[in-house]
Amino acid sequence: VSTVQHLLTYASPEEWRDPAARMLEAIKDIADPALEAHAHMVMSHCYELLGEVDLAEAEAEQAVRIARDGEEHAMHALALFNFAAFYQSVPKFDSCVKRLDEVDHLVEQYGLRRYLLPARFLRALVTALEGAIEDANAMIAAVEQVPAEGYDAWFRATVRSLTHLFAGEYADALAVLDPAAVGVAAPNDPERVIDRAMQQADAHVWMGDIERARHAVDIGEAAVARNADTYWHGWLAMVAMRVEADAAVQATASRRLDLIELSKSRADAIVATWKAAVANRRTLLPLERAYSAALDAELARLTGEDVINCAHVAAAAFDQIEMPYYATYFRWREAEALLAEGRVPAATDLLRHARGDTRSHGFAGLDAAVTQLARTHQLRLGVGRTTIDGDEPLSARELEVLHLMVEGRTNPEIAGALFITRRTAAAHVSSIMRKLGSTSRVEAVSEAHRRGVA
Repeated sequence: VSTVQHLLTYASPEEWRDPAARMLEAIKDIADPALEAHAHMVMSHCYELLGEVDLAEAEAEQAVRIARDGEEHAMHALALFNFAAFYQSVPKFDSCVKRLDEVDHLVEQYGLRRYLLPARFLRALVTALEGAIEDANAMIAAVEQVPAEGYDAWFRATVRSLTHLFAGEYADALAVLDPAAVGVAAPNDPERVIDRAMQQADAHVWMGDIERARHAVDIGEAAVARNADTYWHGWLAMVAMRVEADAAVQATASRRLDLIELSKSRADAIVATWKAAVANRRTLLPLERAYSAALDAELARLTGEDVINCAHVAAAAFDQIEMPYYATYFRWREAEALLAEGRVPAATDLLRHARGDTRSHGFAGLDAAVTQLARTHQLRLGVGRTTIDGDEPLSARELEVLHLMVEGRTNPEIAGALFITRRTAAAHVSSIMRKLGSTSRVEAVSEAHRRGVA
């Protein structure tokens, strides 16, 4: 089992296929439920790396069942946590959270404190990716006093950094990744190295520091060579390509042909490495398809070819997997490209949509970028007066949600109608109620009618 697990991290599918098959054959006659569960858990990861989602899910279920029936409580918690991590990487966030609920139950029932922090941080990561930044921070804060070492300490740091990035707090995102702030040495584990490097690169590129961003990318890419997991590779590649696209745009503005060629060369290497990573996959996971669309969109921005369509496809890909931050980012890029072609009405509508999402989720950095683009082109993103008393106005997205509330739609129905997550729909409803000074949906609808905004 250990050999196969090592090969999964550092070898190609051709190198671990046969050992994995021998592993399953070898455990058939061993009456050890913990070892058997562990083997099926490893096999699940094998199938995940091949893109065989159904088989990966079946093996993960098998691992959980064997550990549960054998009353191997620690292995049961580990199998559930890994199952949750699998669902997070697909992604299937609701299924991930359900498995984490089961982990929390085992932690409470059997005192398995080892799994408290990893489960909490994975839950916070999923919550942040769904766009609920404040909720994610609250989850981390609730266990702030619990000592964390090694993997757990860096897991907490990278999730905190991600929430800072989403909130546009780029200096803070970098600060929490400092080993002195984490309280442990810089990570050696390839996944944590890539995660940290990706977030450092993202923060630096938002701050306009291309060289520091590239340096972080190079550190991450060195770790990619020691890790076969496309989940981390794709995330880093997406950020790395954004760095080169931004660099090329700057170089074009200053007419530095040498710097443009440098960006193109680095971009070609990023694309080639990513294509090699997914070449042996039988099917791509939805998140991997989104990564690929993101690379295409950033490469289009670098070359200036088919920018609008590629950005649109990337935004749709992240919408489909309910990751609103990246969907909004590419919506902003699409609007930027539309304006470059003089398509003002279409760009204005898109920016209104994007700003509604940035404000409902608290994506302050993206909100500033959207607002600056609108100001540069003298666009009005306001939806007209949305109150009659001079109170805080509703965003364009909130107005859409309000109209559905007036129709009597529930939060799940609103989410389905607007192609957003239930959590996002609930956030919009809460924001509307707050702005209208209401304590219930019925009261909010009544107040909206009184103010003439419904």
